[in-house]
Amino acid sequence: MIASELKNYQQIHHFEEYSE
Repeated sequence: MIASELKNYQQIHHFEEYSE
């Protein structure tokens, strides 16, 4: 996975960080 794809994934799934 390239850096831009990883960044995009993190942006899409950022809500998971707030699930706690």
